[in-house]
Amino acid sequence: MMGHTGILPDAKRYSDEVETILLEARRLSRSLRMGEHGRRTAGTGSDFWQFRKFENGLDSPRLINWKQSAKSDGLFVRETEWSAPQTLSIMVDLNVDNFINHPKSKAYLNALIALTLGYVYSDASEKVRIDCSEFLQMDRPSDQAEIAETLLHPNNHAWQLPVANNIPQNSKAILLSSFFNNVEQLSEYIPQYAERGVTGSLLQVLTKDEITFPFSGRVKFENASGSSVFKSDQARGLREEYLEKLKENKQQLQSVAAACDWAVLSVSIEQNPREILGLCIEQLGMR
Repeated sequence: MMGHTGILPDAKRYSDEVETILLEARRLSRSLRMGEHGRRTAGTGSDFWQFRKFENGLDSPRLINWKQSAKSDGLFVRETEWSAPQTLSIMVDLNVDNFINHPKSKAYLNALIALTLGYVYSDASEKVRIDCSEFLQMDRPSDQAEIAETLLHPNNHAWQLPVANNIPQNSKAILLSSFFNNVEQLSEYIPQYAERGVTGSLLQVLTKDEITFPFSGRVKFENASGSSVFKSDQARGLREEYLEKLKENKQQLQSVAAACDWAVLSVSIEQNPREILGLCIEQLGMR
């Protein structure tokens, strides 16, 4: 029995964290107003819009239109204006690498932004999927707590983006990270997403210190897990080089995004979350 003494307090703390962030995300979502959403027009569900290819793992087999499929190679789904909402895929880097200590949690802000966007777009009858090793659905109450718990607890694993076939065609996506270590992966995956008609945004989340590097003297930098990343006795001498590297990183992100008609948003965790959410919604839209 003694081996379980620390389990219940930890479980209670995790439960409280999940409940708190879900309540805060719901409150924020209600304070934001969605504009036009993804359907062409509102309808009764009978107005034909288009046939599109059946996507295994994303579409239910019962949606297959066998008559249309018999005319072509492959399987097709019949969509109506009412039954064709936009899909938003949200991908969050759980390897939170804010190597500069900060009293606010980058993981918490990333989770809050993802969950609030999930509520906002779900409330507008859009499909919202958040990547937690597998995609979970924001319109399922049973998934919401699991999403929150996953996003609140960063890990040291390298971020692996979902393969393009797991992102619905002609949908929206937003990726949240510092993007310090994954530009190469982005340059491979974002063009593949774009080939499927996916448009979206890269939300670069940094601390103010990561943006300005206001250090001098002896400094030890640690990541979110507390492990040491870098030590220096002369931090001031690194500032110019660091800021140049940060500038190059932003330029690389802009280049990858612009080539695929995506956008880059760079924010600080000191900003009001509502302001950050407004930027995301304005950029993503739901035409």
